[in-house]
This record gives sequence, structure tokens and C-alpha cells, in this order.
Amino acid sequence: MAQADGHLFLCTNTTAEQTLAGVMPAVRVASLRDWKKLCVAGASGGAGALDPSAPDAGAGAGAEPAVDPQMLAEAASWKELVLPGLDFPVRQLSINATGKLLVLAGDRRILVAILPISIHANVPSLECKTHPVGSILYAADRANHIAKVAWLPLSDTATHLAVLSSNARLRIFDIAANQANPEQAIRLDSRAAESGGGDDDDDHLGMAGSTSLRHRTNAARFGASLDEHEAVSFSFGSSHDARGWGSFTVYALMRNGDIVSVCPVVPGRLRVPLQLIHNLKQETDIEWRDADPAQSTEQSSHFYWRSKWLQELLDQAPNQPGVLSGDIVGRKPVGTAKLALARRGPYLVQPSAASIELDQASDLVYIPTPSAAVLAVASTDGHIAVYLELDPPCPNWHMHDINASRILGSVDDPEQDEQSLPALAWIEMIDLGLQQSRGNTAVVLAADPKHRDVVYAYHSHGVHSITLGCYAGLLEVDDTADECMDQQLGNSIVRHIAALSHTSSDSMAENTTVVGLAVISEIYLGYSLVLLTSDHQLFGEMLTMRAPAVVPGLASPSHRGKKAPAPAAFQEQTPSALEGHLYKLPAIFQGAFPRRPKLVGSAAAAAAPGAGAGAGYPMFINAQTLVKASEHIAAIRDDLRLLYNAKHDMVEHVQRQVQENTMQIEKLSDIAARVQKQEEHQQRIMERAEQLRERQQRIAKKLDVVLQIVIDETQPALSAAEIQWANELRQKELETRGDLNVRIEQARDRAAAVVAQYLNEAAEAREVRRQREKTKTEMLGSGQMRRLREALVNEYQVINHAAEKVEALQQEVEALEAGRA
Repeated sequence: MAQADGHLFLCTNTTAEQTLAGVMPAVRVASLRDWKKLCVAGASGGAGALDPSAPDAGAGAGAEPAVDPQMLAEAASWKELVLPGLDFPVRQLSINATGKLLVLAGDRRILVAILPISIHANVPSLECKTHPVGSILYAADRANHIAKVAWLPLSDTATHLAVLSSNARLRIFDIAANQANPEQAIRLDSRAAESGGGDDDDDHLGMAGSTSLRHRTNAARFGASLDEHEAVSFSFGSSHDARGWGSFTVYALMRNGDIVSVCPVVPGRLRVPLQLIHNLKQETDIEWRDADPAQSTEQSSHFYWRSKWLQELLDQAPNQPGVLSGDIVGRKPVGTAKLALARRGPYLVQPSAASIELDQASDLVYIPTPSAAVLAVASTDGHIAVYLELDPPCPNWHMHDINASRILGSVDDPEQDEQSLPALAWIEMIDLGLQQSRGNTAVVLAADPKHRDVVYAYHSHGVHSITLGCYAGLLEVDDTADECMDQQLGNSIVRHIAALSHTSSDSMAENTTVVGLAVISEIYLGYSLVLLTSDHQLFGEMLTMRAPAVVPGLASPSHRGKKAPAPAAFQEQTPSALEGHLYKLPAIFQGAFPRRPKLVGSAAAAAAPGAGAGAGYPMFINAQTLVKASEHIAAIRDDLRLLYNAKHDMVEHVQRQVQENTMQIEKLSDIAARVQKQEEHQQRIMERAEQLRERQQRIAKKLDVVLQIVIDETQPALSAAEIQWANELRQKELETRGDLNVRIEQARDRAAAVVAQYLNEAAEAREVRRQREKTKTEMLGSGQMRRLREALVNEYQVINHAAEKVEALQQEVEALEAGRA
């Protein structure tokens, strides 16, 4: 199940028997907006016409709802997508950022469908164009399966698809350019060090020799070794935060719980923020400048290639000096194309304890924060480990001499010591409370699109919402962050959203499981989630919107400069004057008031024409009239007492309202005073900032003058000859750099030709000598022997001279590369 742009996509798989009978999986799509309209109409009683047997909307409180939600889902406008080539069970469904490409992935098949523009039309079915992805790579590999697919977030065209297979191969396909062969292939297992990090040639099935069969089967691996090389999931770093290399990092999870990362991973056509690349370039230059001069050659090479990689991106930025806003839209840097990416890891978890190890990991999710990154790892036994990344990611390549095809620096060593491994800090272990009798089940993690500290974990038995307690402690980067972090440890909130309980009275099938989850966060659709079960039933629930805990700028002076209090601590100290005194209409006004008594009298006289006001009163006084008069007087007295009590209650409530109004006015005055103080404080800060800016400019001008004086005193102006010599050196460098490779190749070809010629002539000479010794019919004289020896000496000198030229050219190349570095 997947959702995008107000549409919900469902795929119904078929059993093996149905597939043999010709019944293929089907993909259906429905408009969530239309579904919501039906739900709103059903809640208000307007959709009762959908079910004639439904009870009336005016029925009692115990009546059943007029329309069943499942029936509303079936009544929505569903369309069936006709997808040629969809003849395999679908395990994953995903839509790209533009909502135009739908990928369907099975165990060994991937199909990408192009969604037509007419998907919004009210038609029963739509035919889509489809393209198989990597069919040769995955369909013939019977030992491995596809673990996860995801769209690359940095792709400018939104057509780059990342596919992770169980043998720890991450391949990136450009769907718009080539669906058969990957644009990039990255190895993520520990054996990447043995092959230099690149993808094996045998992965392309071109050569199916004995070596290929050895890598394509699991016969040589079992137990822990098998789990160590089996990848189960991966996650991209955040593309929202303009800091660090997290946006270019891919984190992968192995079956045994190991976490590895590779950086930088970018598509062939990418879009990245200019500010991010500029900041990374400055940080790299500063780190390179402050690095230890006695550092290794490999470390210096890493800084060089990292700086070159960033500079190639900056060269593609719009030529607007001083403007750092906007994005860089360009191609992947080609300077490091011949360098294979090296993985970092496996990450070392601190503290190391057996209680926090995950033996059967199932999924991984990356959670960005302003100060650090959080990784959540789920296992099949219902446990979720939360880690904090201590070592930020950075680019890492296998350093190769491309021309000589030999390794210059060290690569990943599977047996490297723990000090060289990147570290993760264990924060918390969350137990979802799965029953052990149900057995292990794959737990899938999904990040919330609205709140970054919320993660959803769903498995075959239900769905859980997890609010990470450590997230609040990472929002602020200050001196109190560590203290707040310690207070938040272990405070994650786990809420059970849905659970499938198979009871005897339940109509749900015994083998019903949760197969899909979609979190919706749109303006029209609201904030909710949709759950799909294996028997094609949909369940939805509205999610709670959050309110800010503290209104910015209203903190008391004693709390300024400190962290914002928790939501529970933000309750007002002064109780309301109306608390416990809700206004109610007095009972006397709820009936007929005032009560007008009817006195005993002559009705005919009262109704006669021209009768006066007292015509209805009795013309005589006796005991009966006096008793009736006393009753009326008592009723009037009761009405007056009730009226007086009602007046007293209303006056008291008005006084409370006046008191509450006075308190509210005082609070508003206090808030207005605080706002005024904040504005004055902000104005003072702006003035101080302006003064500091002016002072910085004056100091910079003074420093420029002093620096120029120092330069003039220590480095006098160059003479004309020196300037000419520098220009000639620059010209020579350009000429050498332009045709250096051609000259080297020509020299190598000449040397190879000379060596081959020498070997051929030597072989011919040996054959001649052998024939002459065999026949012994002709002997060379001394003069001929001398001339032959001189000719051989001359040939040897020519070969030796050519070899010296080759070595000299190679030394010049190495000197130029060292000078540029």
C-alpha cells in the first residue's frame, strides 16, 4: 500500500494456485478526497441511501451507524490499473516524489509503472506503461532476493531508484535513461575490502564461470557468517538539514544487527542546496589546513578528493557572487568516478552489552535532529533499539592508483581494531510486547511525515506509535543539552494503535495480518493513518495534532536563557475565578414565569362587552374566595423568593465574571509588557549587532592594511624575469597536463614495441644458432661475430634509453600530481 497526492494505491496479490490458473496480482487506486466526502456524509446521515437496510439517522443512541466504514471504502471511486508484466507477488510499493512513477518490487522482480495524467478521471480502469528494472540481474539470481527499494531524495528528475539485494549490493537505476543496467553499484558487506569496494563482474551474468557460481550461492556461508553478509534494509540520511554529510549518506542494516554506511551516494542528476555545499567546502578546507602535517598519504588523499568533489558541484552553481540561496542542479562529480566507495563500519555500539544486541534485525529508519542523528533498528522479536550517532558521516573512498591499478592506501580491513570503527551510543531498548507464542515476525518502521520524533512500527499483529523521548534533548545545542538528554533517556512513549486479536467471536480470519500502513498529512485530508490487512480490509484513525508547549517570547524573566519547560509544567499558577462555577439558567426562568394566577369570578361578566378591569373579580367575599386568595398570595410570594434568589445568583456570577475579566486584563497587560520588553531587548541586540558588524569591518580594514605592509616588507615585488619565468612554468604545466596522458601512452607503446622487437629478434637469433649448431655446415668468422655483437649492443642501448624516458615521464607525472595536491 502507498499513498501520494491524495490517492491510495493497493496491490492485491494472488496465491500460487491462482497464478497457475491465470489470475495475476491487481493494483487498484482510489481518491482519498472522495472517500473522505463519503465518510463525512455518512457521519451526518446523508449517505444512508447507500444502504437501504441502514437504520434511520434519528434512531436512538444505541443504534448501529447508518453506513459501515468498510462499505464506504468499497463505495469510493476505485480504479484498476492495467500493468503489463505484473505476473509476480508484490512485496513493496512506492511512489516517487512527483507522483508519476509507481514501483512494484517482488522477491526477484521489479516493475516501474508510469501513471497517466487521466488518473484523476472517473473511469473504471487505466492502462499504464511499464518497464522492468534489472531483470537480468535479479531474475536469474536464485540465491538472493530484493530486500528493499526506495527513491533517491536528491534526484533532480525523481527517476533514480535504489535497490538493495540480500547479498548487500546497493544498485542505483536511472529509470528515465536505462532500466536494465544500474547507474551505480555499491558493495556494503565486509568482503568489499577484498574486491576494492566495487561491484563484481560476475553480477552482470556475462561470465557464468566457476568463480561466478562461488559468489552466487550460499554454500560456503552459514550461521553468523550468513547473517553478517545478508542485508535487510537501508535508509537515506536527511535531505532537509543544511549541515554535515548526512544528506549524501546511506545507512544499511545487516541481519545480525550490524549497521554500515557509505558516503557520498548521489544520483547522476542531482539537486542539492547551494548553502550546504558551500558550508561543507569551507569545513573541508579548514580540516585539511588544521590537519597534522605528519598525516598519512591516504588521509591527505581523502581531503584532496573530498575538496575536489565539492568544488565540482560548486562549479555547476549559478554564477551569482555572494548569493548562497537556491539549489545546485547538475550532474554527479566525475573526478572521483574511478574511485570505489568504501563503507564505514560496522558501527560500534557503546556501551557494549548482550542485552542490547539484535540477532534478527528487520528494518532501519533514520531520524534527523539539529545536533545529531538518531537511528532506530527493529528486530523480529518485537524489540526496537534506539541509537545516537557519535561519529558524523564523511566521504570515504578506496584509494587506487588508476593508471597502475594498484592500491595506494589501505582499504576496509575486516579485522580492524575497534578504535577505528565509527561509534553509536545506545539510548534505549523499546519492547513492543509481542507474544512469543506468535513467533518472530518482521517489524517494519515508518517515519511520520509531520513530526520527526514519531516512528510507526507495524507487524503482522498490529501497529504501534512510538514518540522518541530522546528527541527533545537534541533540539537545542547548548550547555544544558547533556543534562536534558540524561533526563529524557528511556522516556519514549509507545501507543498501541491497532491490534489484531483473533477470537472465536471475531469475524476476522485466523490468518489475517497487517500488510501495509500509510500516514496521511495533507491540508484537506488532515492528519491520519490508514491500515491494510491481508484480507483487503482498510482501517483508519485520526491522529492527534500537537499544540506548542510554550508560546515564544512569553517566558518569564527568571527562565530566560534556559530550556523551555515541559508541556505539563506550563499550566497557569492562578486558578480561574469561574472554575467550578459554570453558568446555568435559573430554574425559575426554565418554566412559565411569571405565573399569573386566575382568581375565582364570573367568567360571563369578565367576557361581557364594556367590562372593566375588575369585572372578573368576585362580587362577594366568603371563605372559599379567601382561601383561594391566600393560595394565590402564597404562589406570588414563592415567585418573588425564587426571583430574588435568581437575581442574587446572577449578581454573584456577574461579579465572578468581572473578577475573571480583571484577571485576564492583568494577564494581557503582563503579556503586553513582556512583549514590549522583548521588542526593546531585540532592538538593543540589533543595535549591538550593528555596532559589532561595523567594528568588524573596521578591524578587517586595519588587518588588510597591516597584512599588506607585512607582505610588502617580507615579499618584495617580482622582477620582470621572475614574472616571465612564472608564466612560462604555467604554460609548461598546461601543455604537460594537456597531452601528458597521450605522451605516456605513446611512450609505453613504443617501449612495448621495442621490447617485442627485441624478443622476436632474440628468438630468431637463437633459432639461427640452433640450426647452425645442428647442421654445422657453416660457421661465422670472427669479423661477422664482432659485427653481430655490436648490433646487439646497439639494440640494447636503444631499449635501455627508451626505458629511461618512460621512467622520467612517470616521475614528472607523479611530481605534477603531488604539486596539485
